[in-house]
Amino acid sequence: MKALGMVEVRGFLGAVSAADAALKAANVELNSEQRVGGGRRTILLVGDVAAVQAAVDAAVVIAKQLGCYCTSHVIPRADEAIAKLMGGKLAQSAESDDADKELITANTNNGLKTSETEPLEDLAGDSGKNSETQVALETEDIEEQKENFDESALRQKLMAYKVVDLRKKAYAMNVHGMKRTAIKFANKEALIKVIIDEVKRGGTF
Repeated sequence: MKALGMVEVRGFLGAVSAADAALKAANVELNSEQRVGGGRRTILLVGDVAAVQAAVDAAVVIAKQLGCYCTSHVIPRADEAIAKLMGGKLAQSAESDDADKELITANTNNGLKTSETEPLEDLAGDSGKNSETQVALETEDIEEQKENFDESALRQKLMAYKVVDLRKKAYAMNVHGMKRTAIKFANKEALIKVIIDEVKRGGTF
């Protein structure tokens, strides 16, 4: 449903000038012009909310300059009953919305899914499947790493490190076999052992 903008002025000149300013200011359509009585007239504008608001603001400026401004108001999403009462472009907008709803309902009843009616659980299901697949692949990688693990080669590699570097590695790997406070005082052999154990668990050195 489109937005409805209303600008009430005094006199025919004011109505024409306000409508002209509104139509030039934004992408809106003139729905109709209503005679209120006592020389007052109301112009009705239809379009997107932001466009209607900009158009109404422009119309108000001109109406005030001419000294014929009375009042104005914007209804962001006019009710279907109001739209049909106003007629014109606004009524067409209401009919278009009704047609869209009927199409969506018909597609749903026929077992077809549209982007607007697709159940959220289906989307969640796809996400869950992708998550399960990712976990399975990660598990396979860890298992392959365990199978190809050469403890003696890793031990020789670690022996070449200084104690301070081994401590940094242990902190970075967040090893499970030793508390972080204990890493600070651990000797070289203890650090090598805990790092090897962590790699066996699936950690990356």
